[in-house]
Amino acid sequence: KCERLIHGDIGSKWHRAQASAPLLMTDGKLLTHGDSLAAIGGAAANAHGPTEADGISWQANPALFDSKTWTMSSDKIKNVSYAGDSLFVVSSAGDVYFAGHNSDGEGGQGDTTARYILTRIDYFYNNNIKIDRVWINDCMDSTYLTQTSVFLTTGGDVYTCGKNDAGQLGIGNTTDSTTPVQAHNIGNPSPQGDYRPVTDIWHGGMYSSTYAKISGGDNNAQNETVYAWGRNDSGRLGDGTTSN
Repeated sequence: KCERLIHGDIGSKWHRAQASAPLLMTDGKLLTHGDSLAAIGGAAANAHGPTEADGISWQANPALFDSKTWTMSSDKIKNVSYAGDSLFVVSSAGDVYFAGHNSDGEGGQGDTTARYILTRIDYFYNNNIKIDRVWINDCMDSTYLTQTSVFLTTGGDVYTCGKNDAGQLGIGNTTDSTTPVQAHNIGNPSPQGDYRPVTDIWHGGMYSSTYAKISGGDNNAQNETVYAWGRNDSGRLGDGTTSN
């Protein structure tokens, strides 16, 4: 029985992804299918292993986890995020697993090497950072060719990794990062020392803009605010300018 259909962006930055939406089953398995040619060189967003890196899965098969860090009997799938050539799974323990192309370091693995099975992001595990949800920006426009990932922790902090040409990592510069980094000026507490826990995020569109809803404290909706960062052509960030 299917418990949940994971909606995502079926396109990719090279217009080659034909992967279909993953299926989370009631028995805890994650099924994927479609064209694993999600980007040039093969992306393996299906997480079916390297033998399918440049092929098509005509039927839904279980996504493969790295058995060294994932224990099927105890680890359960909490959340799944999917876009063109990236697949992220958050476990019930708050760990994050990635499979996909990883050309911009969006997989948070410390490199730009593709992952053909779901592989744990050790940065979060080693630093005891528990993740609640993941958002993926997968730019389909060949003008930009970018991918950035955003992670919201259970405590309201935000981490990012991947492409940063427009400041979409939110760290005050335009340096790419293959390892997760904490976004500045927001968090619980923020790196600046004040209290700005994030409760929700919108991250996507084709040009790497991110919006974070900040808690008003004590469930006070009247004091909630929105922070935005990243690409700002056409004034999409709403700050009165067109500067990234």
